[in-house]
Amino acid sequence: MAGETDETEEPQRVPGQPMTMIDSRSIPALTASQMREVDRIMAEDLHIELVQMMENAGRNLAELALRRFQPATVTVLVGPGGNGGGGLAAARHLANRGAGVRVTLSHARSDLGAVPAHQLDIVTRMGIGVSAEPRPAVLVVDALIGYGLRGDPGGRAVRPRRPR
Repeated sequence: MAGETDETEEPQRVPGQPMTMIDSRSIPALTASQMREVDRIMAEDLHIELVQMMENAGRNLAELALRRFQPATVTVLVGPGGNGGGGLAAARHLANRGAGVRVTLSHARSDLGAVPAHQLDIVTRMGIGVSAEPRPAVLVVDALIGYGLRGDPGGRAVRPRRPR
């Protein structure tokens, strides 16, 4: 019928109009392409900076980890991109809440993107341990690979390691 929409049709966002709120219990899974579009809208249309997105992701991840697992110790595995930056923000929030946190980098510091490098600088200034090898912990946070991955994962991100 005219005026009806198919339930599978994606809602269209009108520039200048508020975004539609979704109940957090029914958030759908997104494809990499859809997630890139969400990031584009946030950055270009709403002017939300990448550092703000990482900060929010990290804070919420830390809150979830603390609520669900109440870990005394946490190892955060960090990749070079945005997912790694969110993991570094989570490491800070976990440490601020009393967890013993260690960060393990999958790449050299010089390979990190600008915003993850900024997050690493804060972690380092806070005195959170950073190393190339993981340490034993009650909880391991995987912040290695995000939706920006091209091809199969490779390098240290896929090599199994045994904590010391």
